[in-house]
Amino acid sequence: MARLFDPDPDYHSTVAIDETKLKVEETEVYVWAAVDVETFEVIHIEVSPGRSDLDALLFVKQVLKRCRGEPVVLVDRGPWYH
Repeated sequence: MARLFDPDPDYHSTVAIDETKLKVEETEVYVWAAVDVETFEVIHIEVSPGRSDLDALLFVKQVLKRCRGEPVVLVDRGPWYH
């Protein structure tokens, strides 16, 4: 079970990161996702109450923990990605 919830880092040459706002009952949340561009493998998903610079940084750090090497990270032009 540990491998399912805390997988070993894997090689990903290019990773795309995006987020979307969802309304759950009366609460708005942001769902973040990171996907390997070549294989479409989902690397990491997370939900946060906000979409700030800090939320983006923490998500990217978690994604990079799941990657061996230094992948190219693609993001949109959101101001929360510095």
